[in-house]
Amino acid sequence: MSSAIKFLKRIDEYTPEATLKSFQCAATKAKIFVFGFRMDYDEVGKSLGGEGALSEIDQATLLTYDSYDSHQTKTFLFGVNTPEESDYDSFTWLVNEPNYFEAVYIRNPFRYDDGEFIFHFVVKYFEDNPDDFLWNDSTSEKFFYTASDIKKLSTMPFDPMWSERKLV
Repeated sequence: MSSAIKFLKRIDEYTPEATLKSFQCAATKAKIFVFGFRMDYDEVGKSLGGEGALSEIDQATLLTYDSYDSHQTKTFLFGVNTPEESDYDSFTWLVNEPNYFEAVYIRNPFRYDDGEFIFHFVVKYFEDNPDDFLWNDSTSEKFFYTASDIKKLSTMPFDPMWSERKLV
């Protein structure tokens, strides 16, 4: 089963390019590499979103690894979305705020045992994105985290269940 954590952002004044820049900034702060990002555009130059990778090692090093080593390396695909008309109020049911949508996702973020790698990135992301929300779409519990929740979690001993249930 595929899972994803989703970063929910307000649609008002949203741009995929600014979101990507914020994502890259958080990765730099977390000492995580971003590579292979490709933004797609339509025929009039409107962004259609894009995909890339987050990794604990740089792309050049990853390419030198054999198949076994590369599967042991913490590397995740992520995507930056562009809102559609149908996205307005698409997460009001969860966050009780209008006009939030799935701006960014990280696929299969918990395929490694501890989840700490992704958590460290999430902490850095929310330092500069206090109005966003985080939701794990694969849990049976429907909850989300705010930036203040993530900040509070970051001051506590790491709990690998942070993504499975609301801890604060």
